[in-house]
Amino acid sequence: TKEFLAKKGIKVIDHPPYSPDLPRRLLLLPCHEEDARGRGDRRQERPEGVAIPEDRFREAFRKWVERWEKCIRIGGSHV
Repeated sequence: TKEFLAKKGIKVIDHPPYSPDLPRRLLLLPCHEEDARGRGDRRQERPEGVAIPEDRFREAFRKWVERWEKCIRIGGSHV
């Protein structure tokens, strides 16, 4: 992959595997909790077949991009 990107002239920017300023999973967590209500103990059971509606996914992704942009504007400081 790195060779392919280099051949195409695509600059790869390092990103930490986890950034507290840009958490991916937390954006969708509230809707999963809401969808899982009434399904018993969530720690013991994973709901199968729970899908995130497209509009909720798009909104979560839009908010994630806003956090990226804010993080860049403030020089990587905590958002």
